[in-house]
Amino acid sequence: MIKTIGMIGTGNMGSAILRGVVDAEYIRANQIIAFDVSRKRLHELCDEIPGVTPARDCREVAERADLILIAVKPMYVREVIEEMKPALNGKAEDDTGLFSASFREVGLRWQKASRPFRQSPIFPHRFPLDSIH
Repeated sequence: MIKTIGMIGTGNMGSAILRGVVDAEYIRANQIIAFDVSRKRLHELCDEIPGVTPARDCREVAERADLILIAVKPMYVREVIEEMKPALNGKAEDDTGLFSASFREVGLRWQKASRPFRQSPIFPHRFPLDSIH
């Protein structure tokens, strides 16, 4: 069961996703932890959606969230995963392979470890996402 959503990247896409899930009442704002490299943008999101917890870094999001959404530009994904890697120990079957793995392989590993994973619609493969409670 997903109790906490972590969002890495609170720009246009990340903030829109969070507003949508809160407005649709899929999850309460106090069940969200978010991080953005722009502290200004992160605090604007927290002001816009009261209850969202700002994280100090990607690793804290990975440590505290049941579901992690990454809404950063593709060129930064590896950096985000590398920062999260220590917190993923035990949460993914083989987190050491994340750097060389395709998105599909990462999804399959996380799925096998009972970790929800879904890719952005811009990627060709999709994986089931557990329901949010």
